[in-house]
Amino acid sequence: MYSIRFKGKRSFRNPEMIKLEMIIYKTDYTRVSKVLLITGFYEDWDHKKQLFQEKSPENRLKNKRLTQIRMGYLTVIDKWESQQVNWTPIELSHSLNRGKESAGPRTSLVSSMLDYLIDSFNNRERVKNGRVISSKKNAHQYITLKKSLEEFTLHKYNRAFSKYRFNDINQKFILDYCVYIQKLGLKNGNAGGVRNKLKVLHATMKYAIEEKIPNVNLSAFIPVREKMNSNKFMTKSVSSNSIHKIEMLDRSTLREKERLYLNLFLFGYYTGLSNIDICFLTHDKIKGGMITQERIKCNREVRILLTNKALGIIEKYKYIRYSNNVFPVILRNDKTEEDLYNRVKKISLAVNRFLAKICEREKIYEKIT
Repeated sequence: MYSIRFKGKRSFRNPEMIKLEMIIYKTDYTRVSKVLLITGFYEDWDHKKQLFQEKSPENRLKNKRLTQIRMGYLTVIDKWESQQVNWTPIELSHSLNRGKESAGPRTSLVSSMLDYLIDSFNNRERVKNGRVISSKKNAHQYITLKKSLEEFTLHKYNRAFSKYRFNDINQKFILDYCVYIQKLGLKNGNAGGVRNKLKVLHATMKYAIEEKIPNVNLSAFIPVREKMNSNKFMTKSVSSNSIHKIEMLDRSTLREKERLYLNLFLFGYYTGLSNIDICFLTHDKIKGGMITQERIKCNREVRILLTNKALGIIEKYKYIRYSNNVFPVILRNDKTEEDLYNRVKKISLAVNRFLAKICEREKIYEKIT
């Protein structure tokens, strides 16, 4: 519940004149008052109607201005309510500064900033290798973070996350949240996605700083900086002996799909491309025996000189393909972006299952994916 009221009281300097204030109220928040640059005789003010008595043309003009002010703020509220923005009275009081509605998400509420970023990523598009790709995958990370924070604040502090401002995100909050995620992860036998959740929250706070939102403290992440770093691991190459065994498989014993899975794996091994980049690879990206392609998951272009073995695999599918894709993994009914990503996921799982089967059959004791 919310309201916008006009309150008049005698001016301290001139008791015959009135000082007008706009009072903004919203349930669960402190009332906010804003002085209006409109004055008149105190005796002309109708406290019940919150307007001047229309004794003169000047008072009618003042009432018209007061109505315009109220309608301006109500319009902002309607917009924010339709966007499900959890606004505060103080934010509303500044929303029409300099005579126009604030275009940005200048809000000190963390949940409102997350809502803004989710909406922004859901409506953002990029062009990769001649294909339009949305940023919905990024939006999903912020959706996951918001849901996690909502559960955390209720569980830990018995307080709705929608009430939290950026100045509430201090070192204690971050440490408590980190422990909460890890405890949940222990129940599921993993780390709970602590690294990614902390990185997304850190990115949210950096964006708040760019928006000049006050009291954003990035030093709150200092105690968990180690957990935000990439996992350290030793690069482990598949032995040449194992690759040789896989290359020399009797293909006559394999089904057509299994031969495709084998070729996808070997092509990735020969080129160093990820599974999604292989699935999305098109013939126009191969010129002069070289692949020139933008990686799907990062803003980076790669140039890969193809070996004879890699070229031989491409040749196998020269006439067996859908559209311009090098490999026949994208089907005709894969129309939407979600369809494409699901197809890549299914292919990747199928390739891994096939490799596990082959390793068991050929007595290869390395884990190959």
